[in-house]
Amino acid sequence: MKKLYILSIAIFMCFSSLKAQMYPDRHNTNWFDGWVSCTSSISPNASRGDVHWVMYDLGFDYPLEEIKLWNCNIPDSTDMGLQNVIIDFSKDGTEWVEVGNYTLAESTGSSIYEGEVIGNMGGQTARYILINGMSNYGGTCYSFSEIKINIDMFAVPINLISFDARCKDQDQVLLEWTTSNEVNNDYFEIQKSTDAKEWVNVGRVNAASAGSNGINSYEFIDKSNSNVTQYYRLVQYDLDGSIDTYHIVSVKCDHFLSDIAIYPNPAEDKISVMISSNDDVEFKVRLINAVGEEMSDLQLPTNVESEISLEDLPSGQYYLWIYNGETITKEKFVKI
Repeated sequence: MKKLYILSIAIFMCFSSLKAQMYPDRHNTNWFDGWVSCTSSISPNASRGDVHWVMYDLGFDYPLEEIKLWNCNIPDSTDMGLQNVIIDFSKDGTEWVEVGNYTLAESTGSSIYEGEVIGNMGGQTARYILINGMSNYGGTCYSFSEIKINIDMFAVPINLISFDARCKDQDQVLLEWTTSNEVNNDYFEIQKSTDAKEWVNVGRVNAASAGSNGINSYEFIDKSNSNVTQYYRLVQYDLDGSIDTYHIVSVKCDHFLSDIAIYPNPAEDKISVMISSNDDVEFKVRLINAVGEEMSDLQLPTNVESEISLEDLPSGQYYLWIYNGETITKEKFVKI
């Protein structure tokens, strides 16, 4: 059975005169609540043209369902309410898909006004919702009070932000992963392989919370075989028994990195880098800026101090990516 939750994009309710529960969805009738637009502009979905619009960023992708909207409910100004509205959705805020073209009723201006269901997204997954007001009931401005969308939260997958494997020492691998939007999560199972085909279970980590929308960080330590490449993947189990398997990472602990030091940090015109290892070897190192662009490609020795000039770089956040076979260790620093 699907369990529906309500995503309140905008909530504008007044309880000061609430005396009974005959109209559970009645809403405010003052100027201080709701969305009001008195100047049109080009919609983020440019095909809609110069209109009155509002775009909501939900923060994550959600499978969305029934849409309910409360029109402008200000007495003597209900003509600002939307008449024709087109609702679009997007995953990236750039490519838009139309949900529907709707005609809304003018509100009553009454405290018992309950809004209306105007459409259903049918489980379409979206992060961005765009409300395009194409016409209203004759007012000089465009307005509505509230919109709510149902979410099938049990259909929302765990958002895996990162999953990395690195050598903790020559016989241990440290697995680290970060998630968000953990609704209905029970636990993670860690699986291991030497060929990325046949998998065995090597551990289990319980969920930080079965209903967390925040950021959660996890780690697991596994025994390593330094002579071969090892592959790892996560299998996530929901409370209702559903399973999701996530992407594969690999590691080979042939040259163990015991420490990476960057100093000073923050730095002005140069940094010193010390890569400590059990072997005297050179590692490929890439200098990456905050948006993922490569600024330089280096070869740095281990167990000696190396200097990297920052004179040609603008101020900001940077990363050193140190390549150890198939493993990448990322260290952050700031230039001021």
